[in-house]
Amino acid sequence: FRMRRSDGSGQNLPLQIEICDDGPGLPSDIRSDVFDPFVSGRENGTGLGLALASKIISDHDGWLSVDSVPGKTVFRISLPLVPREERVKG
Repeated sequence: FRMRRSDGSGQNLPLQIEICDDGPGLPSDIRSDVFDPFVSGRENGTGLGLALASKIISDHDGWLSVDSVPGKTVFRISLPLVPREERVKG
């Protein structure tokens, strides 16, 4: 698990969260469809988890991506940082 914010330049970069695993990787036949509903690489999986996560992240103007090879899979969540002037003051 890694979290990244700014590169120190002061630019409003997205927040990135990476979830890494060292398992067998995604099956090649579902790799391009893994964020679609009802697509699962597990025998008893519903295929809703990644589709729901992708939808929620998209609703927040972010994106979810995956890089997968045997022995290493990285899911990357990228969310925009809210500009300072748009933050709710509480």
